[in-house]
Amino acid sequence: MAGTIVGSIEHRLNNVSSPDTNSQVFKTLYDFFNDVANCTLTALSYGTSGTGDNYYDEADPFDDNAFAVFTFASAATPFDVLIQWSDAETWTSTRLSGGTSADGVGMMVALREDGTSPWNGTTNADGTDTHGTPIWTPGGSTLHVLDVSNTTGGTYATNRENLQEVSQDYTSGFGRMHMFADDDTFIVLSDPTDNGDYRLSGGGLFVPRTGLTVARPVFMFGSTTSNDIGDSNDIIGTTNGNGSREGGLLTAAPGTVIPFSFGQAPDDLFNNTFQPNQQASPAGA
Repeated sequence: MAGTIVGSIEHRLNNVSSPDTNSQVFKTLYDFFNDVANCTLTALSYGTSGTGDNYYDEADPFDDNAFAVFTFASAATPFDVLIQWSDAETWTSTRLSGGTSADGVGMMVALREDGTSPWNGTTNADGTDTHGTPIWTPGGSTLHVLDVSNTTGGTYATNRENLQEVSQDYTSGFGRMHMFADDDTFIVLSDPTDNGDYRLSGGGLFVPRTGLTVARPVFMFGSTTSNDIGDSNDIIGTTNGNGSREGGLLTAAPGTVIPFSFGQAPDDLFNNTFQPNQQASPAGA
């Protein structure tokens, strides 16, 4: 894809109880997106009682319902990413995999065909921002929101508020994360038990096959099942947005976000030897 590929790996999360584990996941994602070149912070909330953008055990930490919106403005098709977390409190304005009381961290991708940000909330980017209703707006353009549950025919097509899980399993114990991105694509590897069992999430631009023209080739995907994003027999994306494999793909038809499957299962890559340090070891351990 485009731009310089950057990565941030081997983030080992502290062995603490919920909600501090989910707060760590959110903070780690937030820092990563802030460090990606050509990815701009558009909106930021410190959360219900949050006083800053720090970790739970530092001064001025994030709190429940903290969220951030980042814009990949330099992508061939610009898009926004919303990330949010909550644990002890009901989700504010959004929901996670269809629920308003679920514990975890979620994300979604949205874009407008005119290339401007579709975010419908405030844009102070200083910790005080709020969501709009609906979450995203087409303005005078055409809006696309992923995953499938947020688009036409989906359960949450009205307010477009359903987030896909990055993780809902960080309850206690050590965890590990790796993240990669360039100007138009990002990948998140999340291991809530630090045993090599990864959940895979990501989004951005894809390359259409030869002979297929897609004006805005954007997709998003994620799995809550360890080492399993699916293969050609597994569909990613459901209308109610609470499956184990969620996401969507923007087709050639205007405004159409559909479920999809991978032709070759990327979960073949993820097993208990997929720690970067293990991959670099001659002994494979």
